[in-house]
Amino acid sequence: KIQIELNNKSNGTFEMTVKDNGIGLPAGFSWEDSTTLGIELIKTLVEQVNGTIEKVDEPGTAFKICFQDITK
Repeated sequence: KIQIELNNKSNGTFEMTVKDNGIGLPAGFSWEDSTTLGIELIKTLVEQVNGTIEKVDEPGTAFKICFQDITK
């Protein structure tokens, strides 16, 4: 199951959480250096919106992406 949540923050930024209910990332896995398709898609999205990304400690795999409103 994949869940995507998008919240409009009061300071003009958006916060998007992308997570799944899978087995999670292996111990010692460096997602920052990974070239897997899923991680590359997330990194590309963050780069395109000039955002920031952080790994969230939840069951499965979860990332939080923050970015400014790009329509203005």
